[in-house]
Amino acid sequence: ANAIDRTQGTEKPKANTKAQGKIVAKTGAEPTTKAQETKVIRRKYAELLGISPKQISNFWLYQFIDKWYGTTYRIGGCDANGIDCSGFAQKLYGDVYGIDLLRTAIDQFNNCERIKNSRNASEGDLVFFSIGSKRISHVGVYLANNYFVHASTSNGVMISNLDEEYWRKYYAGCGRVPKGGLATQ
Repeated sequence: ANAIDRTQGTEKPKANTKAQGKIVAKTGAEPTTKAQETKVIRRKYAELLGISPKQISNFWLYQFIDKWYGTTYRIGGCDANGIDCSGFAQKLYGDVYGIDLLRTAIDQFNNCERIKNSRNASEGDLVFFSIGSKRISHVGVYLANNYFVHASTSNGVMISNLDEEYWRKYYAGCGRVPKGGLATQ
């Protein structure tokens, strides 16, 4: 009940002014109209997530992901020259949902409503990991069908699945951001 409204997505949020990324269909042809662009993105990410294109309702989220996909990981980074996991989550929330998040994964974890089972996660929920220690050290944003988007140290911004052995091993939980966002510091 306290979660942000993720059912929106048919119109562009006011906070998102630069969500225009290059979108290339499998054929390599660039879409020429907004309707074609929307169709290409829906089809592309629906296939990747194993869902129907009709289930891709928040076009701005997937357009944002498409723009950032493959961006290099850089600790402390927060721009196209390199971005880290918490910076990516923070930027996604600001641009797509118009919500300010705290900057670090541990602060994001400590300030959200916990979701006990990842199967109860919804699009836009945060997914947390403790890699190499008991402390929260990595964050991603849940998409659908157990997939999440994150800035990986090895591959940059990418989509992974919670069922992969590596992510299962380090999974620490999911969290839902309250409607006003997380208090900024």
